[in-house]
Amino acid sequence: MRRLKNNLGDVERCFSAENFDCRIFGSQTKGRIDLRKTHKPTEVSGLGFIEALTLLFIGLKLTGHITWKWLWVLSPMWITLSIAFVLALLIVAIDAVRDRLNDDEEDETV
Repeated sequence: MRRLKNNLGDVERCFSAENFDCRIFGSQTKGRIDLRKTHKPTEVSGLGFIEALTLLFIGLKLTGHITWKWLWVLSPMWITLSIAFVLALLIVAIDAVRDRLNDDEEDETV
């Protein structure tokens, strides 16, 4: 385990600069990294499914094809936001429980 940690530290040191010359896992690696070519940003365009569904429901409501309440016409948006909010709360709760368990383990070892 100690060897793995040492090797990971070597990797961090080697790739922290633009130029690298290091020995990782017994092999010699030399060269130059062009950091601008290693990351290509992705572009997202157009409507997502939820936005398209919401626009469809709004169009159907305004043209009289559906007689739903506005609450249900806009439901794809608020349901998605509600799910995201619940997931965020769940992540925060799990993190709080992990922190409490780690604190309890540290108190027992002292």
